Amino acid sequence: MRTDISRMIPPRIFPLLFTAFLIVIGLSEGCEKEPSTLGRDKIPDSISVFYDTSEVIHTYSRPGDSVLTNKKAILLLGEIADPVFGIAHAELLTQYTLQVRGAHDFGTDPQPDSVVLEMDFYDYRGDPFSQVEISVYEFESEIRSDSNWYSNRDVSDKFNPVVLGKGVINFPDSILKIYITEPNYINKFFTAADTIFADNSYFLEEFRGLYLIPEIISGEGAIIYMNYNNIPGSLTIHYHNQEDDSLSYSFIFGSLSREFNLYNHDFSGYSIGNYLNNGVENDSLVFVQSLGGTYTVIRLPEISAWLDSSSIAINNADLIITPVDTAISGLSVKDYPDLLNLYMIGPDGKYAYVYDYLVSSSTFGGRYDPATNSYTYSLRVHLQAYLNDELENLDLILIPEKNSENVSRVLLYGGNFSGLEKMRMEIVYTKL
Repeated sequence: MRTDISRMIPPRIFPLLFTAFLIVIGLSEGCEKEPSTLGRDKIPDSISVFYDTSEVIHTYSRPGDSVLTNKKAILLLGEIADPVFGIAHAELLTQYTLQVRGAHDFGTDPQPDSVVLEMDFYDYRGDPFSQVEISVYEFESEIRSDSNWYSNRDVSDKFNPVVLGKGVINFPDSILKIYITEPNYINKFFTAADTIFADNSYFLEEFRGLYLIPEIISGEGAIIYMNYNNIPGSLTIHYHNQEDDSLSYSFIFGSLSREFNLYNHDFSGYSIGNYLNNGVENDSLVFVQSLGGTYTVIRLPEISAWLDSSSIAINNADLIITPVDTAISGLSVKDYPDLLNLYMIGPDGKYAYVYDYLVSSSTFGGRYDPATNSYTYSLRVHLQAYLNDELENLDLILIPEKNSENVSRVLLYGGNFSGLEKMRMEIVYTKL
């Protein structure tokens, strides 16, 4: 049974280990290695196999883009403060809808006993021993189903700043329970016309939705996963009136709701901040993070000169990327993206599929292999297209799969790392 060393080290030690690691890298980066041939005695003279050098692969990290977060089943909520990657923050805007359609009368002189918001979650990422508090606000703007909602949307003027209630995520029981205590909001249910409870379209004109904002109270925090294809939660009004002393009326969260996430990241004061927008385009370490956090750019500006100016046929070309050891990064393999998508960056800055993916997505690669601790991609067709002047550049970008609905991050060795784990290309080619 393999022991996860990172779980045996107190979290406060990770920044110290990482800092020491950076110092070692800094001392060794000045040592350049020449391209080496592999298996030269086992293949014909016309074929060469090379590992890359830092002149061939250039890598750097950059802040990610906003991501589309509506029209999806999995919604996230919470906050994680990673000692290396910084703070990842996931807010939720959601509607609740009618459980039973039909005009509803709360009776004579209804009085609230309690109003309870409950949300079930099926998974989480982060520290279950931490405390993450959720504050609930009334969202006052329509969440339209025919509009795209992105993770960086500004909603500062679209919600009532009065807190409706607060609660702490219960990780052992996979539930978030919040008591709504704001009297003016509760009174809206009792004073609303009974006809608004007959149809969701009427109801949502009066009750637009809720805005849930997380905050870490203790520990490193966590982010929970909720599946809106099921019914992950409810809002229940417990009340009494002059006729009965034990009544309730419920609304539900689920597939009829409209909802989206807002994500933001704070890198200031964390190790990753030294690598973002630092003006260096050949870092020894690079960062990939979901929720629009950070991406890794891979550039191959000198590949044509390195492969020689004569006509060349690429027999095989593999890009091999290795994550930093978990004892250094403080991460678990569970934190890694299962799949890292590799796209080419066009002259207009837009992303497009790499040619090898278009030829065969099943053999293109990109899935994490725990046996080799690596992500590997086949770039034979793409590299050949560049050498044939069919592509203007070989700029590539790494982005996590399920970027908007899965919490993942991984620290990778870049092209300028001095050890054997550096990002590299294994190329087999024939001079024509």
